[in-house]
Amino acid sequence: DESNPWYQAYNLLTGEEGLSMIPTLQEATETYLTINAEDKKRTPHNQKKHEGKAYRAIRALAPLDTPITEINRQKARRHKDALMAANPTWADDTLSRGINTLSAIFNSAIKEYELSMTNPWAGLTGTVRKNDDDLTSEDRDNKRRPMTPDEIATYKGHLLNINPQASLIGQLMIQIGCRTMEPAGLLIRDLKFDTNVPYIEFRYNRIRTLKNKNSVRDVPVIGDLLDSLRAYVSSIDTANPDAPLFP
Repeated sequence: DESNPWYQAYNLLTGEEGLSMIPTLQEATETYLTINAEDKKRTPHNQKKHEGKAYRAIRALAPLDTPITEINRQKARRHKDALMAANPTWADDTLSRGINTLSAIFNSAIKEYELSMTNPWAGLTGTVRKNDDDLTSEDRDNKRRPMTPDEIATYKGHLLNINPQASLIGQLMIQIGCRTMEPAGLLIRDLKFDTNVPYIEFRYNRIRTLKNKNSVRDVPVIGDLLDSLRAYVSSIDTANPDAPLFP
């Protein structure tokens, strides 16, 4: 019986070709996450988020005990169509990110388990045209439009009614145009206010990474934001320069 492990062991010992190991979706996902973590070296928080995203994508595809070879091109297309139907307001990039996650898991499995299958997701992540009536203003034509002056003023007004730390993070995002996690992950030592031009250092640290090496930069701070930051810093314990600015 070819499924008997002793039969397969005999084949290996006598130089015959053995059966391929076909992983389940769960095994393929676990393998991908292990190898990917070694390569990306994310913070524990970001790694947990990445793992959650991968498992959400794979669970939506099929039961975790499904052999990966059961997902063929037609099933991949039907899954993509189902995602589009269930989420009509998704931007193209949102859909592509989900498909790219599945594609990465399958690529990893094909390589690590030496599978003869092709990646059923290859080429399915391109731009998808949706009915314009289904699009929101944010994802129409797949563009992120800038906020209008009136919207920025409204946003600033809301910042006055939330806790000081979140308020300062919002103000930093307005003045600098930075990603949310960049100011949220600042350390006390990143504030350089004892110079002629006060500025903030954005660097990799133990709290969060940065998007890429181009995100490492020094950014001047001026006006009301500078006054607010100075007032905030004077109200907290700054004895440890490596402590989070916004704990």
